[in-house]
Amino acid sequence: MKLDVLLQKINMINFAQQATELRPEFTVKVDIPPDKSNLRRGGMNAHILVSDGLKRLARVRQTSTASTPVIIQSEIETMCLLKAEGMQVPNAFVPKSRHNEDLHYFFIEYLEGHPCSAPISKSSLTEDPCHRISDRLLFGGEIRGLISPDFLQDTPPFFFGPFQSSAHRYLAQMDHVLKHYEQSDQFSDAGISTYVAHLWLRGLIQDTDIGSDGPTFLKHADDKGDQIIIGTDAKLVGLVDWEWASTASKGEAFAAPLAPVHIDSFFSCSNDLSSNEEKLLRTFADLAECVLKGKVYQRLPMLIGQEPDLAQIHACEHGLTGKRGTGPTIDEWVERLIKHRYKDVSVLQKGIGTRIRNECDCS
Repeated sequence: MKLDVLLQKINMINFAQQATELRPEFTVKVDIPPDKSNLRRGGMNAHILVSDGLKRLARVRQTSTASTPVIIQSEIETMCLLKAEGMQVPNAFVPKSRHNEDLHYFFIEYLEGHPCSAPISKSSLTEDPCHRISDRLLFGGEIRGLISPDFLQDTPPFFFGPFQSSAHRYLAQMDHVLKHYEQSDQFSDAGISTYVAHLWLRGLIQDTDIGSDGPTFLKHADDKGDQIIIGTDAKLVGLVDWEWASTASKGEAFAAPLAPVHIDSFFSCSNDLSSNEEKLLRTFADLAECVLKGKVYQRLPMLIGQEPDLAQIHACEHGLTGKRGTGPTIDEWVERLIKHRYKDVSVLQKGIGTRIRNECDCS
């Protein structure tokens, strides 16, 4: 949605009335900017400051689909659960009544502070927040009902799952991609490469013990660093952006987040731990194995649903098996797999035949 249209729709919402219904005895002030250049927003949400002695934000989705209300409800429930367990997250408030507005929104507690850098730099925060975050995240026991926030559908039941483990979730995501191409009438070169890469990756996941059965834990899904809000003293104020949180097996839930990675090294497809990841490993020795084996969880979201990146594929294989793949080009890699491993996969043969016929028709 264009920002000027978004701002017009925001101006049509009576946030003051909604806030008054939550705290009737207070006078409400709503701070809607006069133009789009001053609109507070991130990648997914715009934020309108609402104050009645306590500061809150109306968290407004910039774009909506049929599944948006379900995603918002999941975010609210997650934040309320964490708040009840004593975690430093903003409290969430659901409007008591809605008046057929086009936008989806809810209220959250305003946190004084600013986001950490993404990824976290050495000067971003002190030792204290690191321990306080981890103490809260280890708050207690398993959470049942492993679901995937990725590849949401716009028709019920919206989510894939629930799943028994992280492995089952990843396999379901890859099956979703494979099914998309199997039902497609057209198979471009990119489509064939993507199909082969997902077929190969599915086999790799299936043959390892990644994310095996066991207790499941809550995992933040956008943990690159700027979900951490800190004060001027570099101490933790709270953790935000819970809309994509899901449950995960222990190995995935306590793998190193993206926040402490060394960006250049990571995108050069090295699985060596950064100095911050090594510090995490030393600090929480009981979770050291999760950190050591966790690089694969940083890479899988960059592979599933995407066109293949051979360097990332090799890095993922190394993270799962210890083998270091080298060369060839992506086209050669795909051609070799089709010739030797997937020569009897009818969907591929049909797709290749269709592509060749289309090329002949165009020549």
